[in-house]
Amino acid sequence: VAGDVDGTLTRFLEANHWKVEEAHAAVQSMVRWREENKIDQLLSKPSNVLLQRSLCQFCPSSHHGFDKAGHPIHVELSGKYKW
Repeated sequence: VAGDVDGTLTRFLEANHWKVEEAHAAVQSMVRWREENKIDQLLSKPSNVLLQRSLCQFCPSSHHGFDKAGHPIHVELSGKYKW
């Protein structure tokens, strides 16, 4: 998933104790679930700005960019959540 085919297949093989047929069935199930729930299209839809603004009032957090390895840096101010 996310372009790492080898890593994904390895994870499924490890999870199924290196039983190829079981890993294959699990991968097929995952692909079917992703298609049924339109997972790969989620980020292609425009976001609801009003919803985002509302959430920010209750859960202050922000995306600050990426580290040197390309990992996202996300800061949550969980002590300031207004539950």
